[in-house]
Amino acid sequence: MSDNPINSVSPIAKALLLPLAPVDHRALAQAGVNDPGLRQAYRCCRDLLLAHEGWASGYALWALPPQTRPHAWALYGFARRTDAIIDDGDPATRTEEFRTWRAQVEGDLRAGRSDHPVCRALLHTLHTYDIDPDTVHAYLDAMWTSLTTTTWATYADLYRYVEAVNCSVGRQVLALLGPRAPEATERMDALSAAMYLTDILTDLGEDLRWGRLYLPADELAEFGVIRRELERGEVTPAIRELLRFQVDRVRQLYNRGMEVVDMVEPASRLAVRCGAALFREMLDDIERRDFDVFATPPRAGWPRMVEALLRAGLPAMPARLRNRRTATVRQAAERR
Repeated sequence: MSDNPINSVSPIAKALLLPLAPVDHRALAQAGVNDPGLRQAYRCCRDLLLAHEGWASGYALWALPPQTRPHAWALYGFARRTDAIIDDGDPATRTEEFRTWRAQVEGDLRAGRSDHPVCRALLHTLHTYDIDPDTVHAYLDAMWTSLTTTTWATYADLYRYVEAVNCSVGRQVLALLGPRAPEATERMDALSAAMYLTDILTDLGEDLRWGRLYLPADELAEFGVIRRELERGEVTPAIRELLRFQVDRVRQLYNRGMEVVDMVEPASRLAVRCGAALFREMLDDIERRDFDVFATPPRAGWPRMVEALLRAGLPAMPARLRNRRTATVRQAAERR
């Protein structure tokens, strides 16, 4: 797998993010990342995200304060690099590839240094924000489960897996956001779980083609759905009701998780709103297509994503502007 992912970025995405290049350069400086090699490591993480997640995610992360933005690239870039082995790797070799990657990561964690750009940025971020390395081990354990487990008996079983995969990353990111209340961790867990469960629903058809089914078996039985119907891509009344139930439950998680917005530093809130808005828009798309997730994965089109980002950004804009004015006044005072 290439560790120079920028070559796979679409020309349109490159053009859309080109105006942010000077901003990203300043962000690295404000984050205290001055070593040229370390800067390149962080840029590799940013490009990895752009290649796999698209321009909208790039703009959502751009909403973070500049001093924390590169660290978000590192955390999400590492998660994306690891996830790509599971989702995009050759089925015949991905188990061994994951073992090799895991051994390298865990060796780098023990050594406290790395020559791999993604790991180097990750280690620097963990150190900068005093993030527990056990969150990385928990994530790797969960990703191994993705290779060895293809069905889930109950929602409780599935949720434990989701907590290990996405909530571990969410807790890392929370350290960057500046938590201001003890309840922030639980709310961030709910938001992280909602995002991952949204991915599970949007990727249902693709996962089935890979032999994986993340919907709990007991809930399939409760709604009278059999796996073969899902594999055929039929949207029967029973399947529609099953998916409606899943969507409603995820929406409840979003409602609880979004309470974290008021529990982090004001300057971080816009990014949380934007990121959540993109995932909630995918959930809306599932409903708009009447729960047909099989033909093509539900994905919000450009106009709807832009609209979602604008809706998310407007409530946080006054605080963002106040923070910017305060910073300008402080810098002017320091120059006197």
